[in-house]
Formats: sequence, structure tokens, C-alpha cells
Amino acid sequence: MMTSAKTPFTTTITKTDGQGRKTVSQVIQTATSKYVQSHGKWYAMSISENDLLDTLKATKMTCLRIGTDSANGQPAVIYWVHRENEGTFLDEKTWISAKGLPLKSEGQMDGSTYESRYDFTHAEPPASAKPVSSK
Repeated sequence: MMTSAKTPFTTTITKTDGQGRKTVSQVIQTATSKYVQSHGKWYAMSISENDLLDTLKATKMTCLRIGTDSANGQPAVIYWVHRENEGTFLDEKTWISAKGLPLKSEGQMDGSTYESRYDFTHAEPPASAKPVSSK
């Protein structure tokens, strides 16, 4: 996870709620900013790689290697991960590449299931991103 915080990436997240409705969103993380797509619009936030590292360091994680498989056409080791941070809990399976980068994760939180796919080759900020106000 620390390696991914130091590498720009795009994540495509598919959320399926308890009624089977799917929502797809994207997050792009560069060295200095995070871009989040919400309801078809892009928003920019100043979140650096160091901010991500600080968040990861504050998160209590338990990991257990549970097997091997492939994801995004690459061989991967699968880990079960339990995360705790500020009262939020997340259990997920994460596919990690030979380079130590996440390729895919699947988890559940608040009655919804999530699948995230990571792309470390395309992390260009969207031109239409609007800054998020801190007020």
C-alpha cells in the first residue's frame, strides 16, 4: 500500500448497493492532487503522496495471504485485508502485483459491495476538474 501511495494511479470503483444498483466512479491520484469523479463531474483536492502515506500510517491493517491468481492480465498474490481508521472498518480482498502495487480489490462496507481496479499507467488529471472548497 505504501508503494501505491508513491505512484500516480487511476482507480475505477464499482459500488453495488443492497438493492443491486451499481454506481461507477473514478479517482485519479497524482503526486500533488486527488481528482474524484462524482455524478459525472470531476473535483480536485490538494492531497499529496505524503498525505496518503500519513493516512496509511494512521490506519490499522491486518493482512493475510490467501492465495494467488491474476488481475488485469498480471499474476498477483491475493491478501485478505482488514482496515480500521477513525471508527471506519473495511474488509477486502486485494490482488497485489509482483511490483507491490494493488491491481484490484473487492470489499464490503455499509451494506454495499465494492470492486476497485487500479491503473498505474494512466493518471492524467482531467481538464474539467473543479477545486473543492475547504469551507
